[in-house]
Amino acid sequence: MNKKNKIFIVIFITGAVAIINGSFIKINGNLNADIILLSGLIMELISIAGLILNNLKKIKLFLK
Repeated sequence: MNKKNKIFIVIFITGAVAIINGSFIKINGNLNADIILLSGLIMELISIAGLILNNLKKIKLFLK
């Protein structure tokens, strides 16, 4: 696993933690939790897209 993949996995885990924390904050009634949830969602999307684009050759080889 190269350095880019590790960074994208760290971003993915950080996004998941942000979504979990944002959901707990939202349950407690804080109105600003939407910002935390949105930032976690954006981190998730960026990390998934980065992992797919970074490993596109391996994915194509695997699917053949």
